[in-house]
Amino acid sequence: MGTFPYHGGVPTRPDVDKLVAKFGVPKDGDVIAYTDIEAELGYKRHTARWVAVIGSWKRRLYRESNVFFETVNGTGYRCAPGDTRISHSVRKVRHGMKRIVKGGELAASTSDQGLSSDQQRSRDHVIAVSGKLAALAHQQTKNIAWKF
Repeated sequence: MGTFPYHGGVPTRPDVDKLVAKFGVPKDGDVIAYTDIEAELGYKRHTARWVAVIGSWKRRLYRESNVFFETVNGTGYRCAPGDTRISHSVRKVRHGMKRIVKGGELAASTSDQGLSSDQQRSRDHVIAVSGKLAALAHQQTKNIAWKF
């Protein structure tokens, strides 16, 4: 069944296999409607089962066929073309950088009093890494005109 242990839930693989058999590997720009997915699976959106199966399906298509879906509000999922994928990746990197910087700021504002030597090393490491990544990102940003 794969490399992950089975913990007693209902396996998603049979439903994912149904979706792969029905819709195949979508091409850039293809839209798969929620209603078509509901008809194939036999249950409605906004359920825990839907979330589990759709997440597994999207991960499988990304892993095996490099398909990245974006949500089309109220309609379904669109196989994202390259420009949209880059927009998503830029947002993810920006969000990640903000989190790294905030983590570094939290560590820097934390007193080292009362911390063990291992915790102090961790604090110093987080401060150094977040600062270096922020500086590198800032330097590289100067070289790119972000138009997304």
